[in-house]
Amino acid sequence: MQLIEGESLDARIAKGPLKLVDALRIGEQIAQGLKAAHAKGVIHRDIKPQNGMVGDDNRVTLMDFGLAH
Repeated sequence: MQLIEGESLDARIAKGPLKLVDALRIGEQIAQGLKAAHAKGVIHRDIKPQNGMVGDDNRVTLMDFGLAH
């Protein structure tokens, strides 16, 4: 498993409201990740803040494909 230095999206949200520009950037990256997974026939089925990791470089990675179909 890849090591991602950063924090989960739910931990980031717990610190307080996200700036609009950050929320849009994170949402766009999640949408791009889901699009890539869907293109390979994979459906995540468990999208929630705990399953998004925001790296120290502000890159979002989707985690926990355990319920994927």
